[in-house]
Amino acid sequence: MSIFRFNFDKTLILLISIFHALSGSSNHQHPVNTTHRQLRRNDDGHFYYFAFGSNLLKERINVNIPSAQFVSIGRLQNYKLVFYGNSSNWHGGLASIERRRGAKVWGCIWKVPNSFARALDRQELLYRRLDVDIKQPLSHHRRKVRCRTYQYKNPEVGKQRPSPHYKHVIVTGAQEHHLPDSYIERLKKIKTNAYRGRVKVRLELLRRFRQRG
Repeated sequence: MSIFRFNFDKTLILLISIFHALSGSSNHQHPVNTTHRQLRRNDDGHFYYFAFGSNLLKERINVNIPSAQFVSIGRLQNYKLVFYGNSSNWHGGLASIERRRGAKVWGCIWKVPNSFARALDRQELLYRRLDVDIKQPLSHHRRKVRCRTYQYKNPEVGKQRPSPHYKHVIVTGAQEHHLPDSYIERLKKIKTNAYRGRVKVRLELLRRFRQRG
C-alpha cells in the first residue's frame, strides 16, 4: 500500500509540473506585431479600403459608411488615375485606376466595418472589387496593407473628363488628408468637362461650391 501511495504521489507531482509548464507558456505575453498577414485576416470585424476618388473626402465616405475610420494615407504602385464613363450622379467621368508601370496613385486607407461591405459595393456599382497592396510611406515600418479597392468595370466606354464638382471633391479630400503636395497639384491640373448644373450627390462641400459660382 505504501509503495502504491509513493508511486501515485510521484505521478501526481509530475502531472502538476507538466500542467504548470504548459500554462506558463500559453500565458506568456508576446508583443503585438501587426504584420501584413494579420492585416489581411481582419479578425476584428473590419476590412481596409483604399480610396482614391470622391471617398477621399470624409464627408463623402460618411454618407454611406458613417463609421469609417481614417487609418493613413497610402500609395498604390504601378497604377495611374484615370476617368471613365459618364455618371448620371456626377455628370462626368468617374475615377478609376489602370496599370501603368512606374506610375503611382495616392489615396486614403479607411478601416470599414464588415457590416458596411455591401453598402460600399452598392456605392461602387459600376466597379469591380480588387485586392491591392498599399504602401504606407509615413508609417514607422513602412509596411504594406492589403486593401479592398475598386476599378471601373467597363473601360471600353471610353475615358471622359470629370465634372468640376467631382474634381472639387477629390482635390478637397486630398488636401483634407494631406496627400503629397506634388500629387495634389497634379489633381488640380485635371481638366473637367465644364459642367455648370447640379449634381445628384448632396454634400455641404458642394453646396458651398455652387454658391461660389
